[in-house]
Amino acid sequence: MSCVLSVILFLLPLGPSVDADVPSGFPVNECDCLIEFDDAGEIVNFTGTEELVPALLENLIGLPPHAAVQMRSLLADALLSSLLTRRSVFGMVNDGTGGDFEWIAWVPMEKSSFAELIPRLKPVRKVDRLVVPRINVSLSRCGDGMLLASEPPGSLRTQALAMIGSGVEPLPWSGSGDPLEITYRNDDRAAGLWFGEPGASRLGLRIEDKNLEVRYSGWSRDGLPKKPCCERLLDLAVLEGLPKDLIGVFVELPDTQIMPGAGFLQNLLPYMVDSERSDERWSRRVVVLGEMTSADGMAVPALAIAIESDGPGSTLRRQDISVLAALNSLRNRLGSQAGLQHLPKLRELPDAGQRTIYARALFDPVMAGHPFLKDFSINWCRASGVTDWELYATCPTLTSNLSGFFMGLSGSTRCVSASHVGRINSSKLSEHFSSLIQTAPEFVNALELPGFTAGVSLLYQLVRETDLIDWVVSIPDDGRVEATITVWPKEESEQSVD
Repeated sequence: MSCVLSVILFLLPLGPSVDADVPSGFPVNECDCLIEFDDAGEIVNFTGTEELVPALLENLIGLPPHAAVQMRSLLADALLSSLLTRRSVFGMVNDGTGGDFEWIAWVPMEKSSFAELIPRLKPVRKVDRLVVPRINVSLSRCGDGMLLASEPPGSLRTQALAMIGSGVEPLPWSGSGDPLEITYRNDDRAAGLWFGEPGASRLGLRIEDKNLEVRYSGWSRDGLPKKPCCERLLDLAVLEGLPKDLIGVFVELPDTQIMPGAGFLQNLLPYMVDSERSDERWSRRVVVLGEMTSADGMAVPALAIAIESDGPGSTLRRQDISVLAALNSLRNRLGSQAGLQHLPKLRELPDAGQRTIYARALFDPVMAGHPFLKDFSINWCRASGVTDWELYATCPTLTSNLSGFFMGLSGSTRCVSASHVGRINSSKLSEHFSSLIQTAPEFVNALELPGFTAGVSLLYQLVRETDLIDWVVSIPDDGRVEATITVWPKEESEQSVD
């Protein structure tokens, strides 16, 4: 989510704020998603609405590609965008299959203003509506405003025209006053878009001290993620003290299950990531994303996981046993696809220090020669400082650097009541994406992902104008998530000139 919220300058602030309630009769409970703009000029300046909103909707409600193209065309139209971002309410319905998708947008507007707008839009008349051909959007007078709708027309437009009347009515949730708010269903069970109840989430965006602040609240019906077993403060010394040339750092309580890919790692290497801990205690888990330079000069991602642990079972030998058990289990599951990688026996490992296994032979047959594997290795060690840390990484250099950092880490009094905190170095991430773009053909051939080039290019554009992205996530109850994301823009002197 944080990569989507970045800088593409587009419009200037537009006029004073108007009433923020939706019009009376707006078909809220027929919608899967509701978007509210309220004097969103600063947000538009910071993010670029024509890219931000479609990108968010593609990820949040599964906006199909053809609908995303139409949304971008609508929000890139200077005249309509100025009206929509000043004050409007969007409602959207998605059948979840990538097929039928319909949206409407209501804009408060005097009858005289509507009449003045028509010649500027140059619509053509169809049977029962006016259509603007260049963006394929219909428009109609509706209640105290104008109704825009996707083409061809659908039931949502029909309901809106029949139900929307004069005046306004409060939504089933209290407004936060954010200039841009997106409320959406997490699933398609039951009817109604009732924020504050299981199955719905909300994003609110605003500008604070020149930074973009995104606030998220969500409730899930399945009760996931689970609330951590006990309330604890999360020490931020690790997040703030790690080297600045890393791409990203995430710190969380060990029983928090919100890290992307956590389930994949646990299934791949269960004994290593979630080993038997009957006589050891885990306090914090740190995930570090860096990069390393391969033998042929290509920058590839490097990943490290550090686990703060103590107790009688928290020993280097236990760590050795966990890693070797995980790799043997993986080799057995891969079967004939696994390479003939020699794995050391316990007695062959030294008494102390960093361990390294070059596992390309093990993974290469399964991963079809993926470029990431050219210099891939499995590294682990223990770092003993104020507290002890189990460290795992895919690069020997990263292992060594982090081991030194954790050994020298002092105690901290700066704590936050949260389940997970993270920070992304956007400048470093954009450099990394830039190098991946150059090697895209090799990735496409290895993984058969024809959209790789376009995907990496989009992410690169979305992070290149920001300096830093950080966030704090809390899980106050099972299935409820509260998060605050802050996007720090680059200073003008730092921004590159194309």
